[in-house]
Amino acid sequence: MRVLALIERKGFSLLTCSLEEGDNSGRGLEVTIASSKTGDLLKRQLERLCDVIFVEQVLPDIIDTPIEQVKNISRSI
Repeated sequence: MRVLALIERKGFSLLTCSLEEGDNSGRGLEVTIASSKTGDLLKRQLERLCDVIFVEQVLPDIIDTPIEQVKNISRSI
């Protein structure tokens, strides 16, 4: 619960969450997040939690949004 609360407090959007019961070494939690922020910041913060043993950041291989759906933004000042 502390991990999920930290993710929400820091402004990351939780997309998926999966918890695995492990052996005597603990549980495994896999989350998918979306944010404009870098994942390194969240990784460091999660590593500071006392019950967290290991955090691995896995980046997506491809972008889910096709390029033709990306719209250009024009601004004038």
